Amino acid sequence: MRARIRIALLLVGMLVAVSCSHGPTVQETVHNSDKRISVVSINTLPTSIGPVVVGEVRNASGSPVDGVQIAVSLTDRAGQAIGNQFGFTLLKVLPPGAKAPFSIPYTGGTHEVGKVSATVKADPSVQMQYTTVHVVSKTAQALGTDYEVTGTVSNSSSTPVNFANVVGTFYDKGGKVVGAAHDVSDASTIPPGGTTTFNLVVQEQASKIATYSLTAEAQVV
Repeated sequence: MRARIRIALLLVGMLVAVSCSHGPTVQETVHNSDKRISVVSINTLPTSIGPVVVGEVRNASGSPVDGVQIAVSLTDRAGQAIGNQFGFTLLKVLPPGAKAPFSIPYTGGTHEVGKVSATVKADPSVQMQYTTVHVVSKTAQALGTDYEVTGTVSNSSSTPVNFANVVGTFYDKGGKVVGAAHDVSDASTIPPGGTTTFNLVVQEQASKIATYSLTAEAQVV
């Protein structure tokens, strides 16, 4: 089996059994000067190692958008700063109208979050050429407390690709994001019509995940 670069955001899967949506409301503020993109949702959740901020960003423009970054600042309910972190959407390039998840974990201990402030931005232009590839088969199952999705992605384009990136966004019954993971294949070329497999795992969240969506892209060789 050829080597793979497997990237699964396991921190997202380490959520405790009770979502923040069942507790006190977290005040959310979004700062966005880039009108090409918009934040669809933000969900702040507790984990055993600290809060994690998850959500989705949409490309509201008519052109692809690259390098979408989300910078987050958290404050606890006493008004004390928890800290600042940043991350990127798991989908490298967002096609027009597409959504992509993000996950920004905080470590160093648990906190009761009172406020979350997010600032989003993106690169001014697309730096690398990516194309959409398609998931042609998928199987989802609970493995104890974990949730796994495996399957096959096909290069449906007319050009060779590599680094196929399959992104999974996982939702609870209320439609809130409770997990995200992606799996990136290695540098081996996938010819037109060729396939590669993927494996996504969200830990400890099988009982909370109600639905999920998959998106796939690959870098043009």
